[in-house]
Amino acid sequence: MNANIVVVVLMVLVSIIMLSGKGSILIAGFNTKSKEEKEKYDTISLSKFSGKVFLMTAGMMFLSGIETLTELTWFWPVWAICLALLLGTSIVYMNTGNRFKK
Repeated sequence: MNANIVVVVLMVLVSIIMLSGKGSILIAGFNTKSKEEKEKYDTISLSKFSGKVFLMTAGMMFLSGIETLTELTWFWPVWAICLALLLGTSIVYMNTGNRFKK
């Protein structure tokens, strides 16, 4: 449980950085783009959205730590489905509709 708390706290700190609009270097794939490619995107909006997703993922990690204490047998399948839906819909949202292009 202690390691879970440390991971959640680190994830919350990183999400705060991203929510401030300054964490675009932490976004996988975006940090490898050329400077010209990066200029085509609204990096502040992209960072803020990624920070929100990261914060929700931290919440899911926190819930998994609570489940460890309560030992609910039904929790893991529900948790895995919710996490997959969160990440899947976030990836689709970010990559469709040119939402983060200037």
